[in-house]
Amino acid sequence: MSSNARSHGLTSTYGAVPGWSKKQVKAVPAVKAPRTMHTNRMQPNGVIGTKSSAAKGIDVSGYTGNVDWASFRSQGYTFAYAKASEGNYYTSKLGPSQVSGAKAAGFTTGMYHFANPSVSGGAEQADYFIARGGGWTPGSLPGVVDLEWNPYAGNSCYDLTNSAMQNWIVAFQDEYKAKTGTYPTIYTATAWWNQCIGTWGPTVALIAERSPLWLANYSGSVGSTPYAWANQKNWQYAAVDSGGYDLNQFNGDWAVLAAFSKIGY
Repeated sequence: MSSNARSHGLTSTYGAVPGWSKKQVKAVPAVKAPRTMHTNRMQPNGVIGTKSSAAKGIDVSGYTGNVDWASFRSQGYTFAYAKASEGNYYTSKLGPSQVSGAKAAGFTTGMYHFANPSVSGGAEQADYFIARGGGWTPGSLPGVVDLEWNPYAGNSCYDLTNSAMQNWIVAFQDEYKAKTGTYPTIYTATAWWNQCIGTWGPTVALIAERSPLWLANYSGSVGSTPYAWANQKNWQYAAVDSGGYDLNQFNGDWAVLAAFSKIGY
């Protein structure tokens, strides 16, 4: 565990969550929806739209604890992601119950895997993720591979070159597609992607062509997307540290979200 990760509240070798470097992570015993909803809604062309035009969601982890899904659903949240696994060494104990609770409240759900490319290959981690609930069936959201700053020993890019990182992702994509019938979504931040994956080249373009983008940016707007994505599928726009969850905005309304869950990518 790096000193930077500890300063953000991570306490173990399996505690990484999406956007960990931009938030203060801590365990929360019970979570309810915020009293007021955020009103920014990003349209496919990048223009802020009306309050009801885009699907809203949250993502949770073991830090989130018990979630009052009904309170979120009553405020218009319609999709949710829960952490399933990390690297080749951690399975979330709360992930399955968080997903089942969200489904019971009427959410469209999916799960994510925090990648640790320093410990094993992409295909192996895709299999590890799928075996722990991260697969896909029509009606659920395709699984997500979370690719971001390394919270553990080594540099930000897991001590891998851009080329090695690209090959790791392609291997993950290939295996996930072969086993589930769809490509995974990629969660990342533009700054990390530019540094660790690269800003040009046919392999980077192939990765973007295959997988939809879940982009993290807490600046108040989507901002620039990594090469070679034209736009994002989902936008993580805020971290609610007091609740241990994040707020997300889908690039489309509920009907577009439902179609995505049914046909994959």
